[in-house]
Amino acid sequence: MDVRWSRRWLPLTTVALLLAGLSCVRAPQGPEFVALRSPEVRFSYPAWFIQGGGVAGLTVGYSPAYSTAASADSVGLIDAQARARLSSRMRLVVEKGFETIPGESMDSRGEDSQETPLADSFPVFLKASVTVGGMHLVAVTPDSLGPSLPSGLVTLGTTPPEWIQLPPPTDGEWWYAVGVSTAYFREYYGWDEAERHGRQTLALNAGARLRSLMEQTEEEQRAVLQVSTAVEMGSVSVVSRWRDANNCYVLVRGRVLAVRPR
Repeated sequence: MDVRWSRRWLPLTTVALLLAGLSCVRAPQGPEFVALRSPEVRFSYPAWFIQGGGVAGLTVGYSPAYSTAASADSVGLIDAQARARLSSRMRLVVEKGFETIPGESMDSRGEDSQETPLADSFPVFLKASVTVGGMHLVAVTPDSLGPSLPSGLVTLGTTPPEWIQLPPPTDGEWWYAVGVSTAYFREYYGWDEAERHGRQTLALNAGARLRSLMEQTEEEQRAVLQVSTAVEMGSVSVVSRWRDANNCYVLVRGRVLAVRPR
């Protein structure tokens, strides 16, 4: 067997193309996470959930839909406070592995990511809460004097927004990325995972190192890829959300403060 390793930094255009290809990677699903399959389903959420970027400092927390709103609010507030601290400033380390055979699809070999909050805890204030299906959503901001947000629901259109295929370009201050997840039966799992994937993609776009291994045997050639990065980011937030019957999508943005090679 002939085995050769190479390691290099990827330019932004190469990273973008690689990440676009990795969005089609096959990954196993656990038995508890069952995707919804009915294309006729219409989905409704509060406007602040769909277009979170329109409210300064908005963070959304998730909770199961408990029997009492007070219990759901309590759990959602704890989740929102932890998300707000992480979003304020974080260190994100990402390592992803993939395997492919020429002419066949790319398969995931697993991933390892660590998100470490770098900001001190700070108070957040509840602005709205609503139960949608089996999940409870709370909206918080760091502004104690700001007005409450309306909890009326808005129905999503059936046409995907443009940012799913073409997120806004980096403007020198803000970096943008799209996160995608299966729409699990427990819906807040899907939104949580989509946000996490969006942050990972944002970090990889900022600077990624590729380590590649080519294995050559008499029967076949196989490529193993490892992509990694370590980035400090600040003011990370969800700008917009959308979903269809099968997937949850989020558009995230943030400031890249430092890229540290791994």
